[in-house]
Amino acid sequence: MGGINKKAGKSMRKAVIYGLGEMGGGKNIPGIEVVAYVDKSESARERFEAKRGKKAISPKEFFQNYSSKNVYVVVCVGPEHELSIRNTLSKYGFRWGVDAFPWLEFEDRHHGFFAMRDSGYLWAPVITFSCTDFCTLRCRNCSLKIPYQENATRHHKSLEELKTETENFFKKFDYVEEYALVGGEVLLWPYLCEYLDWVFEKFSSQYGWARIVSNSTQKLSENVLKTLAKDNVMFEITVYKDVVPEEKRSINKSLCEEYGVKYREIEHSHWFDFGLKPETLQKNRDNSLFFAECESLCRGVEDNQLIYCLPGYFSAMRGHISRERRGLSLDASKKELYEYYYGMFTKDYPAYCDYCLGFVRAPIIPVAEQL
Repeated sequence: MGGINKKAGKSMRKAVIYGLGEMGGGKNIPGIEVVAYVDKSESARERFEAKRGKKAISPKEFFQNYSSKNVYVVVCVGPEHELSIRNTLSKYGFRWGVDAFPWLEFEDRHHGFFAMRDSGYLWAPVITFSCTDFCTLRCRNCSLKIPYQENATRHHKSLEELKTETENFFKKFDYVEEYALVGGEVLLWPYLCEYLDWVFEKFSSQYGWARIVSNSTQKLSENVLKTLAKDNVMFEITVYKDVVPEEKRSINKSLCEEYGVKYREIEHSHWFDFGLKPETLQKNRDNSLFFAECESLCRGVEDNQLIYCLPGYFSAMRGHISRERRGLSLDASKKELYEYYYGMFTKDYPAYCDYCLGFVRAPIIPVAEQL
């Protein structure tokens, strides 16, 4: 991704959104100044202007007034139209991957960089907070809190503790696309509704969407349902077919439909055992290179720190592996937090990465196998 250019502001190129149909017509790019909206269809431009109250222009007008010297293009069209637009942009000097980007690639790889470089705006795709260690299941290799600790000291995070962590995060991060709250089992946390109300009231303008993650072993209460609907929080069900009866998931899905709560089910065919144990210390591997090639987005917040990988952090905190370089304090500068979030360092990578097997070497294991 590269470092941050200190010459910000007027000298930096602005963004153009090309394609105003179903995919691009409603796009917002937090932290990015968009100077033009382009579509060859007159009807698409008219619909966009009526809906968004912003002027849209034709490709002819765009190429008459802009070039790759002063703008870069974010292409928001389906794959069936992408090649023709790519060829057109190329004729006018826009290089694919340099001056022009497909939307998904831009969102995944470039959004955060351009926002920070051009305006000091700290944008991130996702952040995860954990509210409790308590769970209704006893998974042998818990996918988050690896490994499962039968005798570990479990606790509910206090409401004030999680509020403080959340507030400190949003003091530095201007916007996060996806905000997730996990456990343990979140429905066991006694402060869930009060916390979600507080987050929505204070920070709803700083995240794109929010979700809580549950195994759906607990029936949703009326209070939780009303809170999820009011605060526009998605109820995400992790499907464990061999462990949690379909009946329990069906009950919660029906309740979500009744109360107008958005929900989705996520099912995995298998889990990976990433190791993160003393015996998986990688002594004969270039661990700095291994870290540099990691594409995991397990970023979270714990103990007032930005955590690069929550599974690694939790395993370290339970005394299994090295606790060195566990995270970066949220008191750090926005530039430091940006570089840490996006892994723009190799020397001081988290020590728990030395024990990780990664997706390539991690053995496949059964989903939610119970102890």
